[in-house]
Amino acid sequence: MTNFKSSLIVAALVSAFGVTAASAADFQPTKSFNDLSAAGVAATEANIAALGVSNRAGNVLTTGELTAIQQIILDQSNEASKAKRVNLIVNGESAGYGPGYSVTY
Repeated sequence: MTNFKSSLIVAALVSAFGVTAASAADFQPTKSFNDLSAAGVAATEANIAALGVSNRAGNVLTTGELTAIQQIILDQSNEASKAKRVNLIVNGESAGYGPGYSVTY
């Protein structure tokens, strides 16, 4: 019975933080939030795909963008939040106005 209660508590905590065992298994691990090795970049690209974010054709991610994405993936937020933040970095969306939007007077 104690084991059952512990399992329920762990399940409640995991669902409260928006992380499930299935979702955590979808992400490829990187060494840290600034892993720019070939394996780290490949893992980051796989994580972007796991979130369902597609990169615009011809768009190349910079090292700063890669490290920011790695930080987001390592963050303990839910997948929807991660996908939204990664999409902002990958596709440069700014409130529906697209990349490079700025207000001029």
